[in-house]
Amino acid sequence: MKFNYQLTGTIDVPEGSRLNAIGTAIILPDGKTLRLWEAWERHLGDEDDHADLSYADLVEIGIHYDTLSTAFEET
Repeated sequence: MKFNYQLTGTIDVPEGSRLNAIGTAIILPDGKTLRLWEAWERHLGDEDDHADLSYADLVEIGIHYDTLSTAFEET
């Protein structure tokens, strides 16, 4: 599954991922939220409980991207 995002770029995410209601985050199949701001971060349920992710962390969970942005559009 892929989501296009502004600035020009594409992100591959695990099948079953979806956008949040306002298109600023990706909800992963396990329910965790993936956002891209200054860094990729994964929220663990509570908005205050999050972890910044490195590119290696993203690759480990099956996510690959080619550039950075903060708004997504499903293709």
